[in-house]
Amino acid sequence: MFGSNGGAPTHPSWYHNLLADPQVTVEIGTADGRVTTFAARAVPLEGTERDAAFERQAERAPAFRGYQEATTRTIPVIALVPFDLGTDPERGAAAVRRLLQAHGDLRAELARLRTELAARSSGSPASWRSISRSRSGRSSPRSRAPPRATGRTPPGTRRAPRATRRTERDRTTRRHRPRDLEGPR
Repeated sequence: MFGSNGGAPTHPSWYHNLLADPQVTVEIGTADGRVTTFAARAVPLEGTERDAAFERQAERAPAFRGYQEATTRTIPVIALVPFDLGTDPERGAAAVRRLLQAHGDLRAELARLRTELAARSSGSPASWRSISRSRSGRSSPRSRAPPRATGRTPPGTRRAPRATRRTERDRTTRRHRPRDLEGPR
């Protein structure tokens, strides 16, 4: 890949993105109209390797020589190196460990959300406060606060007569309370 940016004085934005996160997915069209994809790593070429690759591109597309002449910066050349986890066992094992860790984290988050959903739908006012925890497993300060009256009728119970329902002032005050203390809707 060539960061010519049409001969502009600055590198293209995508070049900076590749430097920040060099893992990419390459898509190549095949002769039969399908698309083949593979994972790769973006590696900026330097020195004679960069110069040789740029010269080959300038021979194929002469406009690239004009781009280089139009700017004072050196146009970056980026090689896309396919990942080959099969040739380096340690690299493959590291990728597997990372995927297993991510999988475990996602399953733990799913279990936490299911527990929270079950508690919120159980109907007891005490369970309406948030039981969510941060990723480190500690309770957030809000989740340690005692439950406040919400004025909501728990599922399965009858509503009180209109005379004892909340006033308009109570309803406007409730809008400013954290949503996780309000209970199920």
